[in-house]
Amino acid sequence: MGLLEWITYIGGIAGAIVTITGLVVMAKKPFKLQTERLGKLEGSMAEVKKDIGTIKNDLNHAFDKIRETEASNRTSDRALLALLNHALDGNNKDEMEEVKRDLQQHIWKKEG
Repeated sequence: MGLLEWITYIGGIAGAIVTITGLVVMAKKPFKLQTERLGKLEGSMAEVKKDIGTIKNDLNHAFDKIRETEASNRTSDRALLALLNHALDGNNKDEMEEVKRDLQQHIWKKEG
């Protein structure tokens, strides 16, 4: 084998290395882009999960307030009914006392 053949042979190998390196770089580019996109999406998902947690806490607080309002309404309704019954027939003193205690407990609970 002559010198020219060796130079051609080495040039071919160098060309193959350059070509393979180029292919590897091109193959890595989409993977790099996907990795970057995935990182951004994971960051966004973390923010969404945090927001969902805040929303759940707000909803639980709102539901607690609704339940308190419903309990207050039931107590007020019972008090009104006792007053109506008492106004109509003058009886129901025991019921009036019971409702009075319930209203007092409810008011003290709200203030405390």
